[in-house]
Amino acid sequence: MDDYDLIQGDQLKALLNEVVTPYLSPLGLKWRGDNYWISEMNNSIRKVVAYNYSKGGGGVLSYGVCLDFIPLPSGSKLRYFRTEKSVREHIWIVGKDRISQWTKDNVKKSITKAITKDIQNIESWFNKIHSLEELRQIVYIQIKREDIYVRYPSPLYVQAFIEAKLGNIDKGLELLEKYLSWSHENENIKELLRSKLVTTK
Repeated sequence: MDDYDLIQGDQLKALLNEVVTPYLSPLGLKWRGDNYWISEMNNSIRKVVAYNYSKGGGGVLSYGVCLDFIPLPSGSKLRYFRTEKSVREHIWIVGKDRISQWTKDNVKKSITKAITKDIQNIESWFNKIHSLEELRQIVYIQIKREDIYVRYPSPLYVQAFIEAKLGNIDKGLELLEKYLSWSHENENIKELLRSKLVTTK
């Protein structure tokens, strides 16, 4: 193997599983067989850790939650994320270290460094997530600190559905309209989103 080979595909997945899974298993997360580690769904909340690819032959870990009542546009329809196979992060935090996939950088060592730096924050963050009320506070902070126009899904959008789920339909609609005022969704999708939000249970 050349010093400048790029580790990817099944070879990378095997390394991620070997290094990261032992850190996440005690937290109740299992490897999905790809770039995700997921928990069971509890109170509409599924905890997630993901490996996200970046340019230049590398990536970064992120940790967050998938919420089963928040749909996202997919073509002309809305898609929910309720199964293990369909998991994605609605709310997330980006890990501290970039992971290199180049053999010259010792990929296994790079993954190990990243997860050891992040695991304490991952565990601490997950330990705070027991209810939608707690998630609402986290998203509120993200709305104030993050670029809500770039992050997808926008914290503003996520907050709208959390408010609706908690029974605050008017507040949810107000937040959704703020999001829709600058989003690029077509009118059919916008109407679908309004309709789904008011019937969120």
